[in-house]
Amino acid sequence: MTIPRQRFKTIGTSIDKITKPIFGKRGFGQSSVITDWPQIVGATLAQHTVPEKISFPRDERRNGTLQLKIDSSALALELQHFSAQLVEKVNT
Repeated sequence: MTIPRQRFKTIGTSIDKITKPIFGKRGFGQSSVITDWPQIVGATLAQHTVPEKISFPRDERRNGTLQLKIDSSALALELQHFSAQLVEKVNT
């Protein structure tokens, strides 16, 4: 008599299932905003910024506000000037 064994799965196949509830609580419908952050904002900005959460108006999933953690107040001011371009990149 043989014992049925489960096959091992790589962590990569389960990562979306594991992270979706965590990212969902922070407003991220998909993890791509976090995982692709260096491609969205560029390597330099990615070193100094991290997406923290997206806040949506009550009972809506549109017109959200992306909140970032930034390690420099000067960079925060500069990012405010480029907010329209940043929103466009995140939305694409």
